[in-house]
Amino acid sequence: MTAVATDAQNERLAAVAAYEVLDLDRTDPVIADLESVCELAATMAGVSTAVINLFDDRLQHQVAAFGVDPRPCRADESMCQTTLAGGRDICVPDARADLRFAKSPWVDGRFGKIR
Repeated sequence: MTAVATDAQNERLAAVAAYEVLDLDRTDPVIADLESVCELAATMAGVSTAVINLFDDRLQHQVAAFGVDPRPCRADESMCQTTLAGGRDICVPDARADLRFAKSPWVDGRFGKIR
């Protein structure tokens, strides 16, 4: 890893830590507000679920969610990490048919049934 990449990673981790939401109790009013944002996003997009994810150096943290129980997972199990690593937006019509995601615990039923 280059010094520039390390510096960028350290800056990103500091920014995530500055939000101060990774360790909040699910009953904290901040989480309730973020879950309201998720509900609004799902409603506006016409979908049944929406999640706010933040990544630290090891995990994807679902800090708030609507329509699904939030749970952390290893970054390497995260579908979002694939998007972040690619550096561009992706569109997946059916995650079961996409080799990048077909064996994901979020797709195969271990954590969820994302399509």
